[in-house]
Amino acid sequence: MCLLSDRTILELVASGVLGVEPFDPALVQPASLDVRLGKELLWPTAISGILMPGKTSGYDKPSYISDSPKGAILSPGAFVLCSTRERIRIPANIQGKFEGKSSLGRIGLMTHITAGFIDPGWDGVLTLELKNVGDWYIGLYVGMKIGQISFTWM
Repeated sequence: MCLLSDRTILELVASGVLGVEPFDPALVQPASLDVRLGKELLWPTAISGILMPGKTSGYDKPSYISDSPKGAILSPGAFVLCSTRERIRIPANIQGKFEGKSSLGRIGLMTHITAGFIDPGWDGVLTLELKNVGDWYIGLYVGMKIGQISFTWM
């Protein structure tokens, strides 16, 4: 396996082999691609305070982050699912790995709990698992850098 460089990521996107929509070249880092927070949030709901894995999704209808500077607030201890703004299309010979931004980790925001691996051939927006493990409220807004994806050849 070989980690893709910024130059390779840019070449693959330009040639259409790697899909990133919308694409902003400024989001390409030396060995990864930054991704931004989309508009959709899913807050878990439990019947009688219990989530039943495999029996219910545990989520009601999505809510949407306003495009205003206020955005949404994640309370201490709160958990929410969200989507990325970018849709990613990965060819069959490349795999991706999502990681959170260290700047967000330093304020207590976990951006994924178990779902960091992106399969070869995958196409769609990423669903992220946000958890506020800090002692203060964290603002979320559309377009904020929420994580990064590194890519490797298979």
